[in-house]
Amino acid sequence: MPRHPLTRPDLHPSLVLGIILIFASIPAAGAQTLPGIPGSQGGTAAMHMAEYYADVMSHVSETMSEWRSAWRVDDLEALSGIYMDGALLLFPDEEPTWGREAIRTVLGARIGDLGEGQLSLGDVHASGKLAYVGGRFFFEVQSGDRAGQRISGYHVTIFFRQEGVWMIRSQVFRPNFRD
Repeated sequence: MPRHPLTRPDLHPSLVLGIILIFASIPAAGAQTLPGIPGSQGGTAAMHMAEYYADVMSHVSETMSEWRSAWRVDDLEALSGIYMDGALLLFPDEEPTWGREAIRTVLGARIGDLGEGQLSLGDVHASGKLAYVGGRFFFEVQSGDRAGQRISGYHVTIFFRQEGVWMIRSQVFRPNFRD
């Protein structure tokens, strides 16, 4: 009667044990936890990037909301606190302004003339501690030569995450010149 190859007496027992241990250490396909495998605890680079962007969007949106709220109630302390110490502001009809205190002065001079202000988040990109936001803006002029008019255009706002808080590093307002 022919013998089965695994019952051969010349097969060394340690070799058989080694083969069994190798196959026993391989997890079942459903139990693997490699990144990107459905049902695993791992994730793909795209998933992590999506989570990062969602986190940035959430925090940047929150900071923009704080900006709008502070503008709405003329709270210069809260408004200027959103800008970093060395921030740059290019506000319509103003010279470039550097630094939180100088920005506070410029915004303080304009906040009474300009009523409701809105900034939208139209385009967002982020990498590490920097985030770029572009979108539309408008201010309703309350007093002065342009009372009743609307100043509108596009803004670019650069955020920097400092100690876990997203703050404005640079902000440029470009009004529509055809208005």
